[in-house]
Amino acid sequence: TIDLSNGCICCSIRDDLLESVVQLVQRPDPPDYIVVETSGVSDPVAVSLTFIAPQLQSQTRVDSVITVVDSEHIGQIEGKQRELALDQIATADMVVLNKIDLVDKIEREELADFIRERVPSARIFEAIHGAVPLDMLLGVGAYDLSRFANKPELDIHVHSGDGAHAHDSTEVEHHEHHEHHEHTLVYNTWSYTTDQPLSRRALLDAVRSLPPTIYRAKGIVLLDDTPHQKGIVHFAGQRTRLIMGETWNDERPQTQLVFIGEEDGICTDDLQARFDACRTELRGVKS
Repeated sequence: TIDLSNGCICCSIRDDLLESVVQLVQRPDPPDYIVVETSGVSDPVAVSLTFIAPQLQSQTRVDSVITVVDSEHIGQIEGKQRELALDQIATADMVVLNKIDLVDKIEREELADFIRERVPSARIFEAIHGAVPLDMLLGVGAYDLSRFANKPELDIHVHSGDGAHAHDSTEVEHHEHHEHHEHTLVYNTWSYTTDQPLSRRALLDAVRSLPPTIYRAKGIVLLDDTPHQKGIVHFAGQRTRLIMGETWNDERPQTQLVFIGEEDGICTDDLQARFDACRTELRGVKS
């Protein structure tokens, strides 16, 4: 797994992706498939175009673009975030309707019609917890990038919550100091890390009461009542999920959470205080 997590898709991330893929295909044992999992605020076309760069054109092809749709919350998305979501759906040749167990039969049919109106040729899979057989997703044929040859890339910027967003001099010149125009989709992110255990109840309360300007939160947590096992947190829309994962083994136990929200929608001081208040001591748990 290669993690590219620092920068805008318009800036350093695409260069890093290109460099990483070149290194992968030049290995003595190159992979059969490369799966690129983007964030929920990425432009699939911009990412896909990386693979027709001269360095990769003869060695890779885009097999498919898969968009995962939150069946429960897609109808609640508004504004620029909805604009981005609809564009991601229209770009896909396969759409996974996830959390299908949380909607009724009529809503399922409406969702399928909603998808087909925007991308009639897409294959649609219904799923719970994103479970779709891999052989249905891999090796399905070449994605037709030519249909987006004249499509302008979305102007998406993802900035750290403290406002820091560095570019070298050529990037600054190219992006005109990153001036954000009306059509620009700008998101802020913020990360929280601590080695102290968190109270399970306090953590859930803190996540469930996040302001509506925060769209997504996820990460791994160290809990006071199960310190030997990773807690995995997912927050999207109005739904919060905390499940238990594998043991820490040789990893250093610590909480690592990432939040993404609208521009100026993340108050770092408030979030820091909110999650610092969840810190506690380990309970008496036998190893």
